[in-house]
Amino acid sequence: MTLLTTFKRITFLLAMSMLIVACGSDDDMGPGDPDPDPDPDPNESVEITDETTELQGNMHGTLRSGRTYQLVGDLTVLPDREIVMEEGVRIESTAGGEDGGEAFSFIIRGSFYSLGTEDNPNWITTVPENRTHENWNQGYIGGFIGLVGAQDIVIKWTHMEYFGGRMRGTSSVYDEGETIYGFYTEDESTRLIIEDSWFRYFLDDAIRPEGGKIAILRNTFEGIGGVEGEALNAKSGTVGVFAYNMMIGIATNGPKTGSGGGLPTQSIIDVYNNTIVGGGFRRVAPGRGGSMNVENGAGGYWYNNAVINCRYGMRVVNDTDYSRTFIGHTHYYGHGIFDDNEGPLSDNFYPENGTIGDDFPNDHIVNDNLNNEDPLFVNYQADGFDQEDYRNVHVNSSVEPFNLNFIGDQDFRLQAGSPLVGAGDAEAFMPNATITEIGPRALSFPVPPPSVDIGAFPTSGFADGIGNRHLVHDYYPN
Repeated sequence: MTLLTTFKRITFLLAMSMLIVACGSDDDMGPGDPDPDPDPDPNESVEITDETTELQGNMHGTLRSGRTYQLVGDLTVLPDREIVMEEGVRIESTAGGEDGGEAFSFIIRGSFYSLGTEDNPNWITTVPENRTHENWNQGYIGGFIGLVGAQDIVIKWTHMEYFGGRMRGTSSVYDEGETIYGFYTEDESTRLIIEDSWFRYFLDDAIRPEGGKIAILRNTFEGIGGVEGEALNAKSGTVGVFAYNMMIGIATNGPKTGSGGGLPTQSIIDVYNNTIVGGGFRRVAPGRGGSMNVENGAGGYWYNNAVINCRYGMRVVNDTDYSRTFIGHTHYYGHGIFDDNEGPLSDNFYPENGTIGDDFPNDHIVNDNLNNEDPLFVNYQADGFDQEDYRNVHVNSSVEPFNLNFIGDQDFRLQAGSPLVGAGDAEAFMPNATITEIGPRALSFPVPPPSVDIGAFPTSGFADGIGNRHLVHDYYPN
């Protein structure tokens, strides 16, 4: 073949390819969404504009208030880049979930800010047709994966649902087919701030920091974990606070801290003024889970927490740093029996049968209420569940009965005659405030001190960061 003939053939093929592109259907692309580069530069990032409707690949910029965006693939924020969700933004994953073998995640190497407000919260969820109670275990979204170098992950007034999809393909964090944590970090310098937000239908740990500075404040966790999973499962290199959170229907524990994982900084997290209800029943392994857990060299203050109708009480195990672990003013209540071999729930709270070593210092655990007194929440039938209910959750990995796993119309504020009123200690310690900056992209208020009322809802109401603000729960489909 002559050089001229070759040149003519190349010219013809180029012309034909241009013609095919020019004649392609407009339906192949969304408004303003460019044709994807088949071999994108991994260091380049696409700016989000007013024409953007779909999110995938490397992107940066601002998601505008009042807009809905579809998450059509993994979304990555590169180092020194950021994505900001203004108030009133929806991100809806189009992934097929467990049935479709697909879940999309947020890969954070820079910063991500979801800045919802009380009057105009944000949503990170699936498409409307998938938002059913029956799809609670589909995992349409993987999670937020904060890699080394990630700077900030800040979430405020944001509804998050259907997280925990499986890893598809290769990853430096997860194995093929492994369930993805809701929020994962691995750098001690990453700031993870989650305030006033809602976690619902997460299939494993909602928050799994393996390094970072954290402030997890005034959130609501419902129906977390399949056969295992915690609201918080922190590892070495993680320091901060977990306070004024409402948790119900957690598969294993509400908060769990440990210092395993290999990072040099000891995990010291103060866990205080939380309400934990109906925890531990989906956990398959015997003797595990239920309410609160500290282990593997971790420490912190565990004060003013309410543990209600949970499988077990506080666990202090596996070489916990006794010298830096303090427990106080926990209110325990349990109605009925989960396992005939274990007796009533109330017998599985420390010291009767709980897992706290006999060598734990007596002066490091003070004023826990083991009288099994009804907490007298505003609208909660504390004696409304029985062994059949607990066993159904456990044997069938179920989120039924509904009121054992979700808030619904229940109200966990305190009646005037509640034994939790005034039973806490507001001066025992100064919280471990590893984050102090106040601002739209930082804390909304200084890290709050403990309240003298036990649980997440002080009778004084909300003030200066003290107290959970979630008093309306009609956001979800049946």
